[in-house]
Amino acid sequence: YGYAKDPQNRNTLIIDEEAARVVRDRFHWFVYGDGVTNQGMSKDGIGRKLNGMGIPNPSLYTKKQGLNFASPHTRNNDGLWTGTVVGRILKNRMYIGTMVQGRQRVISYKVHSRKSVSEDEWYQVENAHQAIVTEELFRKANELHMKDTRTPPGQKRKYLFSGFLKCADCGKSMTRRASKNYVYYT
Repeated sequence: YGYAKDPQNRNTLIIDEEAARVVRDRFHWFVYGDGVTNQGMSKDGIGRKLNGMGIPNPSLYTKKQGLNFASPHTRNNDGLWTGTVVGRILKNRMYIGTMVQGRQRVISYKVHSRKSVSEDEWYQVENAHQAIVTEELFRKANELHMKDTRTPPGQKRKYLFSGFLKCADCGKSMTRRASKNYVYYT
């Protein structure tokens, strides 16, 4: 999503500006916010915003472009964005110009089942194609992505302390609770 094959050289990727604009917005909204607030939006909030704007998700966009595309994620595709899809794109190194291959390996050519491969065994080629987002924005987004942040019910943005407060005993993220006009974290 965000790239197309170059018509002159089918082995080269070029930027699809229509989809790349959505990718840039998504990274920017996640790190900096949408301009309404000064804090970043959650993945679910970004998904709801894109759905509200009527922007099709990557699978539906590819189908609308007339391209033959099959993925296990397209079986029950309703064309809507989810936090999972947004998160998958935020973690994808393709958007900084790095080609990543070999994430999965076929166990047997007869069974066709796959297993995930550890990241140190992936094939990564930097500067393989033009980047859509800067490496700094990608790094900031992934630092935020690593924190355990949740979206408040019915909200598009995260709470101020989301992902920062940790339990002193177990080290897990604390969740916000409200009761009788008091807010506390557990």
